[in-house]
Amino acid sequence: MKKKLFNGILLGTAAMLCAGGFAACKGADGKDGVNGTNGADGKDGKSAYEIWLEQGNTGSEEDFLDWLKGITPGEENKLFFKTLEIKDNSADLTVSNATKEFSFKDEIEVSGSSKYIVSYDQYGVYQFATKVVPLEAGDNQFYIFETLGGEIVKTYTINIRRRPMYTVYFQTGSSSAVQSQRVEEGFTATAPESAPERLGYTFAGWNFDFTQKITQNTQIAANWTANTNTAYKVEYYLQDLESDYNYSLYETENLTGTTDTTANAEIKSFAHFTHTENPYYGYSRESGNIAPDGSLVLRVYYTRDSYTVTFDGNGGVYPYYGNETQKTYTVKYGGKVTAPEFTRTGYTQNGWDQPLPETISENITLSAARKINQYTLTLVLGGGQENKTITQDYGSAIEVETPEREGYDFNGWRESDNSWASVVTIPETMPAKNITVYANWNAIFYLSESGDTITGLTDYGKNATKLIIPEKIDGVKIVDIDSAAFTNYNGGAYNEKDNLKYIGSKANPYLFLVEASKNLESFEIDSGCKYIGDQAFSECSNLTSIEIPNGITSIGGYAFYQCSNLTRIEIPNGVISIGNVAFSGCSSLTSITIPDSVTSIGRYAFSGCSGLTSIEIPNSVTSIGNFAFV
Repeated sequence: MKKKLFNGILLGTAAMLCAGGFAACKGADGKDGVNGTNGADGKDGKSAYEIWLEQGNTGSEEDFLDWLKGITPGEENKLFFKTLEIKDNSADLTVSNATKEFSFKDEIEVSGSSKYIVSYDQYGVYQFATKVVPLEAGDNQFYIFETLGGEIVKTYTINIRRRPMYTVYFQTGSSSAVQSQRVEEGFTATAPESAPERLGYTFAGWNFDFTQKITQNTQIAANWTANTNTAYKVEYYLQDLESDYNYSLYETENLTGTTDTTANAEIKSFAHFTHTENPYYGYSRESGNIAPDGSLVLRVYYTRDSYTVTFDGNGGVYPYYGNETQKTYTVKYGGKVTAPEFTRTGYTQNGWDQPLPETISENITLSAARKINQYTLTLVLGGGQENKTITQDYGSAIEVETPEREGYDFNGWRESDNSWASVVTIPETMPAKNITVYANWNAIFYLSESGDTITGLTDYGKNATKLIIPEKIDGVKIVDIDSAAFTNYNGGAYNEKDNLKYIGSKANPYLFLVEASKNLESFEIDSGCKYIGDQAFSECSNLTSIEIPNGITSIGGYAFYQCSNLTRIEIPNGVISIGNVAFSGCSSLTSITIPDSVTSIGRYAFSGCSGLTSIEIPNSVTSIGNFAFV
């Protein structure tokens, strides 16, 4: 049975065009012959074959059938393969890897009315209209369907192998890489031009026959011969003096041997050291493989020998761990030992009966000697004063003078410089230790932030029986005293001169004018006076004249208040400030000159000066209080 292709699908044709042959395909009935369904009455009907013959054609019914199929009768219909050798309707072909497609159009010639179809599958579903097929690396199978008049008359199976490419790897066993090769199936690999290199070895060829054809991915390994002169070294380490866990290189031996064989270090002897196989945190390696790159390092370790050093207190005791009378140390060779002190109250060890070696290399015993100690008493005076120290033998008598400090009264000693610290008493004899005591002071004055101006009296200062103004307090020179600094002074001793009361310093007992007798008519202020205090001449109504010395720098508040008979006053150049109500109520004053040194005039300073007809205020004045001239 022949097969026929429709849209690429093979179908069988089960019957001829006419069941009784082409000659019988006519109607018996002219009326019904039109339809060809009842030929019994078609007397004039003709068969298709008869009509074909009447048209001038010749041939058998088979020829007529071929004619219907488009086949020229009598011609040879056949496929011819140019290069493929067809056996049993199949052929095998091998092509190079570079061949990526195959053209059956160039391979097959047709004769007569023959035609052919190229397909991937044996059913003709996947056809190649161009007759050119792609080739994958490896085996490719195609089907050629020979057709005649639309029917498949023969099927060919064509196997085309596109040679695959294989990779040839070269394993050198070293860092010397050899480029791999891509070789087409059936061809041979090429031996590398340059021999690889490998530390510690000599190249001895490849383990492969390069005449052998490549049929798969292939790995080729290098053959090597181990060198006999590969370097390695042995290092000898001695334990450090300072640490039990650290070792330092002492000696190195450079040697040679056969690559990748075992080398063993020689165990040597070193004076005062003992060989050890497993030092703490050490890297002991006394045997090992001779590395091809010469990096093998064998390491041999030695611990440092130890010795005993015994110190005999010779009557003294070591004041730790039970007051030992003897102290023994274990010291590594070459190490040092610090001699202990065997204590005796008030005495110090005074060397030993023999020199202590600088470094220890044997067992040794030493006995102690002693001498009496000296200790220091430090007196911290404070206020910028230099500390005083007393250094003398243990047990000797101590004598300390009462300290002085300007602006303060001494109030005993304390154990620290804090005001809340405990009060201490200086011992009569030098104790067996250094001690420090701090002078405790009662401050007399309040000072300005800069420390150069006395602004008032402390509670202690208010009740002082004698008040002395120092030139300096805590190293800062006193340059001014506020006008009300001594207002609350509670009756301490004053310096009196010419019915005037002063407070002064050692160098100048008349520094600060406190108070004048009310019945004085005139008097002279001491030339050493710098400050006229508050209310110093207040209500001295009999006072008609007064000379203020050039040294005065400030005139306090109410200093000349209600001096109603004071007709003239000269304020010297150098006065900086005039206090509140300083000249208030001086109704007999007719004129006054304020010098260029004055910078401030207080409130009501000249109020009630009804006789004052003129006043000259210099540019130096920067502040004038309220109602200063009312």
